Amino acid sequence: MSFVVLRCVLVAASLTLTTCSEDGLSKWIFPKQTRAEPACPATEYAASVMTEQNTVINAMCRASCQDTETEICDMDINALPCGTADEELGCKSCARNNDLEIQQTSGFDICNWFCHTECRSYGGTCRLLKCDDNERLGYIGTCPLPWLCKCCKPSQGYPGPSKSPGEQGDPQFRTFDGFHFMYNGHSDCEYVFFQECVPRPSFSVLIRHQYLENAMKMVVTEVSIIHNGDRVTLIEDRLYINGKIHNLLSPLKLGNLTVTRDNAGYVRAKLDYTFTLTWNGKGRVAPVLNQSIFGKVCGLMGNADGDPSNDMQVPMPDGKLKLVTESDDFGDKWIVPGSCSI
Repeated sequence: MSFVVLRCVLVAASLTLTTCSEDGLSKWIFPKQTRAEPACPATEYAASVMTEQNTVINAMCRASCQDTETEICDMDINALPCGTADEELGCKSCARNNDLEIQQTSGFDICNWFCHTECRSYGGTCRLLKCDDNERLGYIGTCPLPWLCKCCKPSQGYPGPSKSPGEQGDPQFRTFDGFHFMYNGHSDCEYVFFQECVPRPSFSVLIRHQYLENAMKMVVTEVSIIHNGDRVTLIEDRLYINGKIHNLLSPLKLGNLTVTRDNAGYVRAKLDYTFTLTWNGKGRVAPVLNQSIFGKVCGLMGNADGDPSNDMQVPMPDGKLKLVTESDDFGDKWIVPGSCSI
C-alpha cells in the first residue's frame, strides 16, 4: 500500500496535470459502455413551480422549452416539478416569457429562478439588470431574457482577458491511461478536463487556462465541477457555488459531491462512486477515477480504457468521437463554447 501511495505522490509532483488509478495501476482495459438517458413523456402536462417562498409559477412540462418560454427551477434544488428522482432530469418546467416579465415588473428577481443556463455552465450567475460590486460582466447573451438578466462572474481570481490572446505557455498533460502530451492552449479559455461521455453528462470537470506574464507561461487558474445543475468552482483557496463564495472551514456537502480542505491546504472534491480530485490552488490538478467509470469518460484526460494510443479523441458534430494526432487539434476541440473572454 505504501508503494502505491508513494507512486501516486511522485507522479503528481512531477507534472502540472497528473493522475493515477485508485489502486495505483496505470493500465486497465474495460469495454466501453453508454448509458440510456430517461426520456420525457411525449404528452405535455402542467406543473406548479415554487420559485420563492409563497410564490408559485405556472409552467408546462416539456422535453424542451419553446422559443417564447424559459426553463425555471424550484427554490428547493432537490425538487423536480416535472419528474422524479428516478427520472434524474425529467422534463423541463417551462414558463412563458410574458408571464416572467410581468413578475419582474411586480418586484420579483426572476433571474434567480432560471436554471441550467449557459451562464451557469461558464461559472457565472444571472443577475437582474446589473452585476454585484465584486463581479464582472461575463459572456453576453448566456442568460434568458438578456435585456433583463446579465451573466456575472466573480471578479476575484479572474485576472481578466489576456492582453495578448495568442501568447502560449507549456502546460503538460498526462491522461488517465498514461499518455503524455503538451498543449499550449489559449489564455482565459475553459476546457473539458474530463466528463461522462454521453450527450447529457451527469458530471463535467472543467479547467481554465490563464497566461501569466510574470512567469511567462500558461497555468490552470480554476477548476469547476458541474453536477445536478450546480457548479462548484475552485479558484486558488476559494470555493464558489453557482457564483457565490462559500466558506470551506467546514466540509461542503452538495448531494453526493463533497468538498473539503486538508491540513496542507489542498482542496479535495469527491463525487461518490465516480472520482476524487485534488487541487493545490496553484495550477496542479490530480484526479483519480473510480473503476466503475473506466472507459466511460472523455475530454483532455482521455477515455481511461487502458489504451493510451486512442486517448486523443475529439467530439464531432454528429456526436461521435474522432481520433486525431496533433495535440493542438485535440485540445482546441475541448474548449467549452463561449468560455473564452474577449
